[in-house]
Amino acid sequence: MVATGPWAGRFFNELGVSTPLTVTHQQVVYYPALEPGLWRVGRCPVYIAHGRGGFYGFPECERPGFIKVAVETNVAIDDPDEPPGPSDTESLDRLNHLVATRLRGIDPHPADVVTCRYTETADRDFIAARHPAHANVVLASPCSGHGFKFSILTGDLAQTLATTPGPEDAHPNWRACFALEKPAGGELATESRE
Repeated sequence: MVATGPWAGRFFNELGVSTPLTVTHQQVVYYPALEPGLWRVGRCPVYIAHGRGGFYGFPECERPGFIKVAVETNVAIDDPDEPPGPSDTESLDRLNHLVATRLRGIDPHPADVVTCRYTETADRDFIAARHPAHANVVLASPCSGHGFKFSILTGDLAQTLATTPGPEDAHPNWRACFALEKPAGGELATESRE
């Protein structure tokens, strides 16, 4: 099984599979909760505001007294071996404004900015498929940030493909959009991007 995150494109290419993948620089920001009761788990859900100016965030769960909020960025990474760069100040300024104007009981001054990477397919969907020439090799990439939320599904799909014979679509949750062949054009979807 090959599930190598931002290095997936490199490994897939070395295995003779050409699937366009783009690695982007992302960042999540921790903000102090001035009214922590509003943001505790059980009262506050994971929230996502789609569309232009969208953002997403989490209740107080990872770090006591802080919530985690982010906007997706379009900063492409050429080499995933390079250390993550500094925070994207334009995105951070936009996020600080969103927190100040849309979230109650949160200090809009960041306590911490953490950078990370997304690996994205052209259609921003997952990859969970067998190698076209070697059925005993499974290629997997949850992809695109939202993949983390589906890690149980993508892990189950990859495990099933690795341990059972038969066509990929024999798994009830497998979809053609998880195949290695992705839509032509290689453009990233723009639904929630600016």
